Amino acid sequence: MAGDSIAVHKPALEVTGKVTAGKAEEEFRNYKDSDRHALVSRHYACMRKNQTVAFQEKMQAKYGSFANTKMTVWEAFTALKGYVDSSDPDSSLPNLEHMLQTAEGIRAAGHPDWFQLVGLLHDMGKIQYLWGHAEDGQEGTADGDQWALGGDTWVVGCKIPDSV
Repeated sequence: MAGDSIAVHKPALEVTGKVTAGKAEEEFRNYKDSDRHALVSRHYACMRKNQTVAFQEKMQAKYGSFANTKMTVWEAFTALKGYVDSSDPDSSLPNLEHMLQTAEGIRAAGHPDWFQLVGLLHDMGKIQYLWGHAEDGQEGTADGDQWALGGDTWVVGCKIPDSV
């Protein structure tokens, strides 16, 4: 088998989102004046209510074996073309486009190659939406609840500050 070559199919990754140039840095992560405010607020309220130690243990038992499927990175990217993160007040772009923009921003800023790769892959775990169920905080669609997948993180089992 030495010397055999394997054909690799790379599906087209069509980027369709629109980006408005010139947004000031302080305008990002605006959780109050975003047109996505109600969606984002509901997302974080559900996270804080439902992400408990017991929930984390249940999800570790359910998904910790990595037995759902096998796919290439390109196949996972393709699956993320339809997922829009309900925790993001800044963007309604599909997650794949966000990942590509993040990697490109890192490259354009002159950061090392390894950091660009991290930017590209940073949201890859959201692929779990494909196997989600409503009781798990993800309805198995890109449009349903996502409180178990996206958003900021904190240590489960600790009191969440009132300021949050």
